[in-house]
Amino acid sequence: MRNARVNRIFEQWKCKFLLLIFVLGCSNVILGQSLEGYVLSVNGDTLYFASVFLQEKGKGVSANAQGRYIFQLPEGEHEIAVQYIGYQTLIELVQIDPGKTTSKNFVLHPVPDTLSEVEVKAGKEDPAMEIMRKAIAKRRYHRSMYASYSCEVYIKGTGMLLQAPLLIRKQLERDGIALNRAFTVESRSVVNFKQPDSLSEKVIAIRTVGNDQGLSPGRFLNATFYDDNVGGVVSPLSDRAMSVYRFAYRGTIEDEGRTIYRIAIIPRRPGDDTFSGLIYLVEDTYAIYSTDVTVISNGIEVKLQQVYRPVNGPCWMPVQHRLNFNGKIIGVGFDFKYVANVDHYEVELDSSILALDIRLDPVLPTDVVDSPKQVRRQLRKSTRTQHEEEDVVVKRAFEIDTIAFQRDLDYWELNRPVPLTDKEVEGYVIADSLAKIEETGGVDSTKAFSYSDIILGSRYRLANSWNLRWHSPLKSLGYNTVEGFVVGAKASLIFRPDSLSPVRYYMDWNHRYGFSSDRYFYSLRLQRKWRKSSSYSNIYIEGGHTVVQFNRNNPIHPLVNSLHTIIAGQNFMKIYRQKYLRVDVDRSASRKWDVQVFGEISERSPMENQIVGRRFTDNLGDRIQQFRVLHGGGAITWRPGLKYYEYNKVKRPIFSNGHIWQMNWRAGVYEDAQAFLHTELRYQFGVDVFWNDRLQWDVFSGRMFGNPDFPDWQHFAGNRTIFASSMDQFFLLPYYEFSTTNQYFAGMLDYEFSTFLVTQWKYAVQMLGLKEHLVCKSLFIEGRSPYWELGYSLDGILRGFRVDVAYSNPLGKWGMMFGLGGIIQFE
Repeated sequence: MRNARVNRIFEQWKCKFLLLIFVLGCSNVILGQSLEGYVLSVNGDTLYFASVFLQEKGKGVSANAQGRYIFQLPEGEHEIAVQYIGYQTLIELVQIDPGKTTSKNFVLHPVPDTLSEVEVKAGKEDPAMEIMRKAIAKRRYHRSMYASYSCEVYIKGTGMLLQAPLLIRKQLERDGIALNRAFTVESRSVVNFKQPDSLSEKVIAIRTVGNDQGLSPGRFLNATFYDDNVGGVVSPLSDRAMSVYRFAYRGTIEDEGRTIYRIAIIPRRPGDDTFSGLIYLVEDTYAIYSTDVTVISNGIEVKLQQVYRPVNGPCWMPVQHRLNFNGKIIGVGFDFKYVANVDHYEVELDSSILALDIRLDPVLPTDVVDSPKQVRRQLRKSTRTQHEEEDVVVKRAFEIDTIAFQRDLDYWELNRPVPLTDKEVEGYVIADSLAKIEETGGVDSTKAFSYSDIILGSRYRLANSWNLRWHSPLKSLGYNTVEGFVVGAKASLIFRPDSLSPVRYYMDWNHRYGFSSDRYFYSLRLQRKWRKSSSYSNIYIEGGHTVVQFNRNNPIHPLVNSLHTIIAGQNFMKIYRQKYLRVDVDRSASRKWDVQVFGEISERSPMENQIVGRRFTDNLGDRIQQFRVLHGGGAITWRPGLKYYEYNKVKRPIFSNGHIWQMNWRAGVYEDAQAFLHTELRYQFGVDVFWNDRLQWDVFSGRMFGNPDFPDWQHFAGNRTIFASSMDQFFLLPYYEFSTTNQYFAGMLDYEFSTFLVTQWKYAVQMLGLKEHLVCKSLFIEGRSPYWELGYSLDGILRGFRVDVAYSNPLGKWGMMFGLGGIIQFE
């Protein structure tokens, strides 16, 4: 129905559309003189997104997907440079007459394929390896030669969803997303950068049609190949590039009087997130001239092309980025293209860095430096000092001008360096029409209440600051041997004073009923959450009469237990009931140090199996000897060397690599005056090793004092189901067989391979996204024989699932588990 409406609108707007084309064609009369035409190859092929650059002004435009360009220029004679990867740069003088449109087609000649190529003899190193060593040695120089810069960036993205399975297609249509309907977005921004890594962007104009489905080019456009990583991918100029890539010499080209090296980038091992393609480097300076690379990330093929120009003496900066996203995920095929045009550069060079320029071929005078090696050492020290001294290693600021969405057609005609194609103009006409219909009530965009919300759950806005969330009762459905079939519900009331307030208040009400036990349980939880930048403070107060597992870390999910109980007759979950009142306080000023404390008073009662007639194990009700307890505890977490990412002056910690130390303690006293104390020290660490492997481990040790009751013993995260566990959970350990009050030590080690068994198959890694792990987990308890497990995991199946195979000793058991992807879930 929506498609029919679009067709009717399009028919109604045909005349207006033709008028719009006429106005666009005549706009140069109104707006001033311009240079227009096409960029073609000598064979007449369209060179889409070619870069057309005005040498003396440091500004440029790009051709569109049809090879057409429009360049607003002042009158007079101008030197125009036209550049396209794989073609020789063309420089021509063009005369622009006042108030007129000058038509000019540029024809580029391809770079000769065999110019200056050399034959690499067997046993000899490819000359590209030495060239890349020198380029890597100079990357910090090129990355740091400017103290700051500013520029203007125009981005245009176009694309569409090409195909989708029937069920997904229907959902997309309900969300207003149609197959083969173009998405288009264009924006113009002012970007400011300051060393070492502070970047701010202000969007001054934006116009959009459709949805980019999250395929943003930002992670590639905001990065530089002089960094170690480009959008999370190892750069060919990274310090560890030699271990990740091989390089092959593909000859040289002559362009504008310069000799340009052409180097092929070849991953040493197949894998996700490695570049392949070509990088072009300027001889002697080893500055980037252009890049033409491809990376496959999570099954999405991304093609990235960049064109660089000298903008201030020795400083080369990117003037154009081209990105293509192409792929298929769960049957949804898509194709998105972006072009970014960068101009109006203002670059402030850093004289102290320029003085450290490394002359790699000639020997420098001894009164300047002792050796090129010493220069590199000085350069590393100069460029790293600020990073090491500052906790904030990356700063980003982003804002959208208040009138960014209100720019008219005249503005875009003056400031659009990439002309719209016919399809893009058509898409804008249709989108504007639909927007007017929605504004006048033709399309109802509000969501009405549905009776299905009672079963599926929903969120309701009660007032400006109040929200009510009704959680689906389906989430609480379950079955266990103590309560039989269980039903329940949960409702949450949320209050936030205003959208900018760092404080939120929550009230959660839970209840459940067990049909076999004929018992009703309930709890009420009040929360105050405060968060600002990297600091937070949370207070929780809760109480009620509810059911809890003996292991308060809930090693088995109630749904998993329900399936095993009904299908296999195995009741792994052991529970008791308690009446309680509890207070928790979490506090952190910077995330380097986190502090949590809690206090609880409770009355515990055993529960027995109510389901008979099947061979179920006991519920451990006789293990509860102390019924009333007052206890408390806490944890202190330390993350030494933690660094931060700052976005719009909000600091966020970077947890990916680093050390985590944690001290935990619990203490309690029972109604008969007996007491206990439990202390534990934990250490977690993750690090990238070798080429693209990753090693993570989690070790902890503790001891108990006094005479704790069984619910307060140390219980370990076991698993006896066919569902895969997480990193901090054992593969095959019985849930309570190894519970103890003695001293204990546990260690869990995970090694993720870039290439191992299945991952030697290139397709398995790049398109399927498979990853392999070897995992070792061990447990040592005073007075008992050591327990250990060895496991293999194949992760990333269908981009979301994994299979574990493990062996345990001394149990002598093998097991296979299935679960969601992501075996390691450190912070």
